[in-house]
Amino acid sequence: MPDVAKRTETTPELRKELFDFVFFKSPCGVGICDRSLRIIEVNPAWAQMDGRSPEEHVGKTVPEVLGVEACPVEDAMKEVLRTGEPIYKLKFAAKIPSRQALLQWTVNLIPIKNAAGETTHVGSFTLASPAKGPYLIPVENDGLDVGGGGLKKLSLRQRQVVALLAQGQTSKEIGAKLGISPHTVETHRKNILKILGIHSRSALVRLAMRSGLISNTPNQGT
Repeated sequence: MPDVAKRTETTPELRKELFDFVFFKSPCGVGICDRSLRIIEVNPAWAQMDGRSPEEHVGKTVPEVLGVEACPVEDAMKEVLRTGEPIYKLKFAAKIPSRQALLQWTVNLIPIKNAAGETTHVGSFTLASPAKGPYLIPVENDGLDVGGGGLKKLSLRQRQVVALLAQGQTSKEIGAKLGISPHTVETHRKNILKILGIHSRSALVRLAMRSGLISNTPNQGT
C-alpha cells in the first residue's frame, strides 16, 4: 500500500515529464487551435512538418500555413468544436509548397474544454510519412464538389467511411482504423447509401473515385 500511495503522489510529475517529451522531442506534431481555427501554439515537430518556424504558425489557419486554399483538417476541427467529441485517425495526403514529396498525414483531434464543459479549443496530434496509395481526401480536392456532388451531404466521418469502404475494407477493419465499433460502421454505411441514393459497393467505388475521395493508385503496401 505505501508503494501504491507513493506512485499516486508522483503521477502528475510523471505525466508532465511524458507530455514535455512528446511536445518538445517526439516526432509527433502537437498544436492547439482556437474556435476561429487559428493556431495558438505548435511544437517543433509540427513546425518542421510544415517547413516553417513555430512563430510563423501563431495566428494563422492551417491552410494559410500550408499554402493551400483548403484542408480537410479544418472541417474536422469544426466538427470537434460542434460536437465536443474527438476525431481519431483522420488521414489525408498533401503536397505543400515547402515540400517536394507527397506526404500522408494522420491527425488526431482532441476537444479542449473549459470549466463549464464548453469546447473552446482543439488539440491536434499529427504524424507525417511518405504517402503510399491509395490515400484519403487529398488536400487539393476534398471530394465535396467534384463529380458526385452528393458527397457534400455527408459528414466528415461518413466520408472517411466511404473512402475505406471503396478500398474494399470490412466493417471490422474500418472500425479498427477509425476507433469505432463495426456496428457503428454498418450504421454509417446504411445511412450513406440512403443519402447518396445508391445500392451497391461498386457504385460507391465509382462515386468515390470520380469525386477524388480516393485515388486509383494501386496499393503499394504500408
